[in-house]
Amino acid sequence: MKIFMFILLSFLSIPIFALDDCTLASTQYEMNICLGKNLENVELKLERKISEISKVISNEKGISLLLESNNSWKEYRDKHCLSVSNIYEGGSLQRFIETECKITTTEKRIESIQNDYKDTIDIIQKGRP
Repeated sequence: MKIFMFILLSFLSIPIFALDDCTLASTQYEMNICLGKNLENVELKLERKISEISKVISNEKGISLLLESNNSWKEYRDKHCLSVSNIYEGGSLQRFIETECKITTTEKRIESIQNDYKDTIDIIQKGRP
């Protein structure tokens, strides 16, 4: 009985692991789930980058401005991606297009922060002077 349960659970878990690679998704639902996970991962990377930078910024005003600008950027991203996906409003692709846009835009934000705060990031990597 234990072997049967192990085999059954093994087969049931295959689709869950397969969703890490969105090209393996076979339905719109699976693609949306997969992209949602990818969005969570890229948002986590962004939050880590913001946290790293805020630890090095030496004044409260700088930290506050960084956090405020990131919150404003998220509002922009969400509205921008909603406008991009609006052509698909009411259709099954709307959520997919909106989430894909958020992933791409967030990746660009991480790259932008990497470039904009290069000196701050260098301090993080090398240690304080």
